[in-house]
Formats: sequence, C-alpha cells, structure tokens
Amino acid sequence: MMLSISNMSPEAVANYHDEDKNYYHEDELQGKWQGQGVDNLNLREFNYNDFKRLCNGIHPFEDKVLVDSSKRAGTDLTFSAPKSISILIEISTKEIEKEIRLAHDIAVKNTLSYIEKDYAQTRQQLFGIREVLNTKNLLIAKFQHDISRELDPQLHTHAFILNLTQKGNSEWRALHNDLLFKNKQFFGQIYRNELSLNIRKMGYGIEITDVKNGFFEVSGISKKLINEFSKRTEQVNNSYEELKRKFPNFNEWKLREMAKLDSRKSKNKKMNRVEIKKNNLYRAESIENVDNVLDSVKFKNFKNKKLTLKQYFDIAKEILTNKESVFTKELLLREVMKLSIGEYRLDDYLEEFTKDKELIKLDKNVYSTLEIVNIEKEILKKIELYKNSFNSISSENQLSSFIERNFSKMTKGQKTSFINILNNNDLICTIQGDAGSGKTYMLRAVEKFINDKSSIQGLSFTAKASYELEKESNITSSTLNTFFNQKEFKNNQIYIVDEASMLGSKQIKALIDKAIETNSRIVLVGDIKQFQPITAGAIFEQLQKEGLIKTSYMNETIRANTIIMKSLYSDVKSKNIESAFKTLESNSLIIESNNLDEIKNEYLKDLNHSLLIVSKNTDRIILNNLIRNSLIQNKSKSRLIYTRESTNLNELEKHFYRYYKENQTVIINKGIKGLKAGTQGIIKSIDSNSNSILIYANEKNIIIDLKKDGQKISTYENLKKEFAINEKIIFTKNNKEINIKNGQTAKIIGFNKNIVYVEKDNNIISIDTNEYNYFDYSYAITDYKSQGQTSEKVIILTDADRANTNSLYVQITRAKKEVKIFTNSIDRLKINAVKSQAKSTTIEYFRTKVIEEKNQNEGLHYEQVTRKSIISILGEYGEKLRVKFGTISNDIKNFIRGKKYLSEEFKVDIRKNRYRINELRKEKELNVVRNLIDNLNKDKSLEIGQGY
Repeated sequence: MMLSISNMSPEAVANYHDEDKNYYHEDELQGKWQGQGVDNLNLREFNYNDFKRLCNGIHPFEDKVLVDSSKRAGTDLTFSAPKSISILIEISTKEIEKEIRLAHDIAVKNTLSYIEKDYAQTRQQLFGIREVLNTKNLLIAKFQHDISRELDPQLHTHAFILNLTQKGNSEWRALHNDLLFKNKQFFGQIYRNELSLNIRKMGYGIEITDVKNGFFEVSGISKKLINEFSKRTEQVNNSYEELKRKFPNFNEWKLREMAKLDSRKSKNKKMNRVEIKKNNLYRAESIENVDNVLDSVKFKNFKNKKLTLKQYFDIAKEILTNKESVFTKELLLREVMKLSIGEYRLDDYLEEFTKDKELIKLDKNVYSTLEIVNIEKEILKKIELYKNSFNSISSENQLSSFIERNFSKMTKGQKTSFINILNNNDLICTIQGDAGSGKTYMLRAVEKFINDKSSIQGLSFTAKASYELEKESNITSSTLNTFFNQKEFKNNQIYIVDEASMLGSKQIKALIDKAIETNSRIVLVGDIKQFQPITAGAIFEQLQKEGLIKTSYMNETIRANTIIMKSLYSDVKSKNIESAFKTLESNSLIIESNNLDEIKNEYLKDLNHSLLIVSKNTDRIILNNLIRNSLIQNKSKSRLIYTRESTNLNELEKHFYRYYKENQTVIINKGIKGLKAGTQGIIKSIDSNSNSILIYANEKNIIIDLKKDGQKISTYENLKKEFAINEKIIFTKNNKEINIKNGQTAKIIGFNKNIVYVEKDNNIISIDTNEYNYFDYSYAITDYKSQGQTSEKVIILTDADRANTNSLYVQITRAKKEVKIFTNSIDRLKINAVKSQAKSTTIEYFRTKVIEEKNQNEGLHYEQVTRKSIISILGEYGEKLRVKFGTISNDIKNFIRGKKYLSEEFKVDIRKNRYRINELRKEKELNVVRNLIDNLNKDKSLEIGQGY
C-alpha cells in the first residue's frame, strides 16, 4: 500500500507499458495524460507513439529535441490501493467496480495535482551558480492496472512523470526530481487519505491497520481473504528471506528491492481479464460467502468527523515537538493525516496549515511552534540576563589548595571543572565530561567542599541516573519530575544536573525559572557524544556549540584499564571510526554473527563481570530467555508471577483502539476527566465505533476518547513469567515506598506466597507483587538502559542498520577491560557508525540569522569603503570603470565586490574593459590599485563610506 518510486530509462519504460497495454482491462483501457504539460504540448488523447517520443525527449509532433532523456526518461510513482479495495473490485457488481475505480482515480489525480503545483522543479545556472527553480508544471502518463503478476487482485496506477518541465520562458528543461524521492511517504499518505475519504463517502467503513505508516483496509474484508489474495507479498517475503541468508551484509531496503525483482514472473497473457476475474471470484467463494461479505461491508454510517482540524493539528504538533524542536511542512501534514484518515481532504489540511497562528517559520521549509520558539528564546534571554549575577562560592586559589590537600590525584579536566562550578558568577555553567572521565568523582569533591547537603541538589532525567549520582557523589539527588512536583523549594541552591545531554528544552526552561525564583544556580553535567534527548531540543549541546555559557572539559580517560580499551575510547570519542574498527578487527573483538546461542555462551563465560548490551528489544527478550534457561536448573525453586510490561506504544498508536486490549493496566500521565496523573486503572472494554476505551479506576468507570486523550496515558501488558532463586532482575518503574528506581537491578533470594525477597545494593527488600510487579529479567539490556553503567567486560549485539556514532560510543565506553561486538554486518556497521544522531533547536536558526546579518553588514561596510577609496584615487578612470558584473580581470579581481549595487546605466562590454585596462597599464597606475586593495584587505577598521 506504500507509494513506490523509481527512475526508468527510455527503453525500459516504453517497453514495459507497451507490453501492458490492453492486457489488464477487459474494456481495453489505455494510458491517460495529466498535467500542465498536456496543454503546453497540445496533446490530445493518449497514444503510445507520442509517449515513446516524449520518453526519448523528442517533441510528439515536431522533429525537435526538448530535453536530453538518454539516461532518464522519467520517474514512476506507483499508487497501490489497499488489498481489501482490490478484492472488492473482484467480487462486486460492474457498477460498484466502476465507483471504486473512480474513487482510486480521483485520489491519484488529486495527489499528482498537488505534486505538480509544489514539487515540479528544474535546475538552471545563473552567473556560475547552480540553482533550483520551481516550474509548477509536469507531464504525466497514467496507467491503471488491477492485478499482480500472480494474478491476484491489485488495483494500482503507474503515474509516469516524464523527465521534462517548462520554464516560464517556454524553454523545456530536464526535471529535477529530488523532492519526489524525498517526499514519497508524504505523497503516499495524501493518496491514502484521499482514497479513504472517497471510500467512506461511498458507504464503506474503514479500519486503521498500521497507524505508523498510515495504512487502512475496508471494514468487513477478513484477514483470510486478504491473505488468500496476497501471494505476491508472500512471494517477495520468501525471496527476501532467501536473499538475506545469501547476502547478510546487504541492508534491508536493498534486499527487499532485490526480492521484488528476483521473484518477479513474466505476465501470464494466456488468461484474459474475464477469466482472471472469474477465477478470483471462485477463490473468494471458497473462503467466504461473497454475498455475505458484500452485505457486511456496504452502507456503513458515514460518521461525523471525530475532531476538528485544529484539534488534529494541535495533537500532531505536540507529538512532533515532544521529540524535535523543528519540523518540515510535509512532516507535520503527514502526522495530521495519519491521525485523521478518512476524515478530511487535502485542501482542508493545506488551508488549516496556512491559517495556523501557532506555527512559526524559521527558514525555508523549517517550522516550529510558538510555544517551542518562546521557550528556547527565553532560555537564551535569561542566560544572557543572569550572567555575572552571582558571587563566586570561593576563590580559585582556595579551590586549588583544597584539591591539593584532599583530591591530589584529580586530572586536569576534573580540577578545571571543579573550579568552574565553585568559582563561577553565572546562572548556568556546563561540564562536558567524556565517558569514563570521572565526573562523579569530581562532584564528590564539590559536595565535600561545600559541606552543607542542604545547599546542593542533584538532579537527573531518569531515576537510575539520579540514584547513581547520589551513590557515587554523596549529593542528595532526585529525578527532575520529583523535584518539580515537591511543594516547597529551598533558596540559594546549586542544582547539579547529571546526564544533562538527555534534557530537552522544556525541562531546561523549567529549571532556569525555578533557579531564578529561588536565587539558585545550575550546573549541567553531561556528554554530548552520548544519546541525544528523547524530548525536543539538544540544548546542552547547542549552548556549548554556540559558546553561550562557560564550559569546562573533562576528556581524560580514567575508566579504560587496558591499552586496547584506551585506544578504542580515544577513537570513538574523536569520531575516528575507521581506526576504531582497525583495532577491533586486528584484536578479534568484532564478529559478524547474530547467532544468539553464540552470544549467550560468550556471556555465560563470565556472567558476574560481564554486561550484555543489545540494540533491539526483541533480541533482549530472546537472549534473556536463552540465558535464564541455561542458568535455572532447579525448577522447583521457581515461581510463576504476574508482571507488568510496557506496551511501548508510540505517540500515534496511542490514539487508535486497535492497539489496546482488555485487562491491560492503564496509567494516567496527565489529568483526564478528574483522574490525576499517576492514577492506575484497568481496561474493561474497547469500542471500535467510537475509538474509545472504558477503564475502571478510583472505583468508577471512565470512558477515554483516544483521538482526544490517547497521548495522556500509558499501558502495560499483564504477563505471567517464571522467576527463580538467584534470578537477576531489572525494575521497570519507580516506587517511592520501597525505594526502587526504574533501571536498577537486583537478585531474587526467596519467595513467600506473593512476596518476593530481593538483594539490592547489599540490602534485602521484600516486594509484594500484588502491589508492585514492574520487573523483568536483566541478563541483557538495551543500549539506552546501559548508559551510565560500567563493567569489566562488555558484550554487544548491535544491529548494523540501527547503528550510529552515539550508540557505538555508549556501547564501547561501558567497558573497563574488554569489549566484544557481534553484528549482522561489519561492512554496514562501518558505514552507519560514522553517522551521528541529530537534534535541532530553534536557537541555531536564530543564531545563524544573527551571524548572517552581521556578516552582511560587515561585508557591505568593507565594499563601500573599498569603492569610495578607489574612486578618490582613480578620479575620472573610476567613473569610467563602474560596471555591473563580476571582476574586470584576474589582476584586479578584488577591485569591485559590490556588483549588485551598481546601476544599470554603467554597463559596458568586455572589449571596452580590456581597452581601459591597457590604458591603465600604459599610464602605470595599475600598481597603485593593487597596493591600495592589498592595504584594504589588511585593514578592515575603516569607517563606513557612502559608496556610489
């Protein structure tokens, strides 16, 4: 159902469509033209001769070459209808079949019209600069097909966009199609939304089958029928699995493209379209009564729209800005469309986009919300406002003496950071501490120097990180959420924020406000090389990059204990990935294998001193089961316990009923209908018609409208799992009453009915599983969970296609003595490991604009001074030599820099310029000009002149 896109040569496209004509339809339907290019070329009815000429870049009626299409005839966009719609065509009457085809045709036509209006481009070269030009016209040949190569029903249209478009001056140019490939998912979503609305207006119900990709099917068409008529999909999947075994180093996308080609059969032209339809009808009847199917799908009530467009836009903006500060127009519209499939037209979405006053345009196709812009502007404003507003806690000499007496083994980076914290006058300072550089040891020194626990507060994004901060530095610590939820706040504090790279803009802004309110100061401690924040904004990194706050650096490696590990730390820190892989390969520390039994055995060699890190949650689950099955021999000492495991729904899935199940546990994250944050309930029933769930909480039934409030809840699956004595477990949810933090680990030491006794940090804790059952096996953990942990040996199972610089850095720097990496492809891992995670803020756009304006002003100043000074020396020659374009010659290329400021009346041709240059040479005044420009290049302190 996804939109596919590919370039095609003239030979390939002409032959392909010529073979298909009159084959797919009993009515012998042929191609159709669409686009402004039809009128521009005076095309009428579609015919293959015209099509073939245009594929070769030749005018259809004249012996004239329009463009060079020798390498690319055009770009094929294939719009495929959901399988349920294709099945309806096969089993319905002729009249209904035509209606469905029309619904598909209109959806394709509307999508292509929008593409033509906003994404038709060519390139041109002006004054040596290559630029992209919007043309707003395309020529498109459409071919509708309705069966697959396996003769399964599959309604789809090949929209072939020819490699030509017309500039405003009527010149035909080759099409620049980068935006077509870049936005193919967006175009596919437009088509699906248009089609779903058309289908609903015909009286059919729709069901969202995959909200992440924006897929739907017609309600009432069973999974059995869909599977029966999906032979081509099955064929491609089988081919993919076979190719995956043959070529383990190829990435998934490439393998799937190969699978499509490898499994493609020649079209069976022995059967005509009538016979094919008859056979498909027979296949359908063998599974279900067709008349009953048609009765069950037709004439569903066309319900009113669930939410207004503004409400959908607000939800979509919240989803996007929960993760990123900035986004594109296409990304926002696609998100809105996936939330509202079958409810609105494209024009409705575009109109709402233009009138949304909360959207702020930062740059060409770069947007943010007014809320995020104000938050990040306010951060900058207050950082600047509160510079030098505090007295330093101690003098540098006193601090240095304290270090010598108490922490003489500190590295240079630790000393500098210690002094930065306590001898700082600003509201905020930052510590950029590389992995394993001894950040918490340095903070222990800060705590000891202050010697007043009431005046220093440790904070972190996660409970596990706050726990480790307090344990290692002796600073009383909590999560940011716990901190903000307290009723009273102390004045004159130092807020030490650990793992600050995980904080987004909203958290930083809230912390700054609280610090100003309480006359406190903030110390941000973190590592920009580790994982970026889950929430919007890379503020910690951006503040360092822009030099907006005082930053000290801790880059000495303390954790690594061997020469090899020190070398690996150094390489991954400096992003010298090639050198890191040389070290790994030369020491047999990386293996191309995803054999989970082999990885399990490696871990069991020394499980007490090993940390097993995986990049995929599915691998974590399988490895945990494999390892515990090898370890747990005495089943009599095991217990079956109901645990709760997060369903990990993404922000879109939370809004659709199909992702919920009865008896799941629901936790309210934001207040809904009188239910406070933290309230726990159980799903009693699910209503597909109203897209809502009924939960029982606080001794009453509450209906939650998922479209409106889905983002305010989290759900947990209730699973029955076996646990044994000596089992290693990890807690997955905080609990204040028994002092458990999400991410902490423990060992089971006993059972008593519903009570589980665990050993955690040399303390024994009893857990009533009727009250708290958020825990799981902890032999393998994800790389995100591993951040902040260390071990003598680290074993890594990394998916090459998910890898990046940040993940490799985190994985390797958990190890003290040894690391061993298992991966499905070393070659692909090398390629992806050089790519860093990217997070944007609005700050970088505002700062960039300020710098650009400053540079422009400085450039204008320099150009004005240069022009005035040269004219004053050359006198009448200066008057004659004023020209609009470029430089006069290589010898005096800096003579004129302000060509765009010169008046049209002083245009002269090149020959006159050369003649005047010769005059200058004869009069030996050229050296004066050269010397003058050289002096000006060295001296930029001149006052602004009036120029010309």
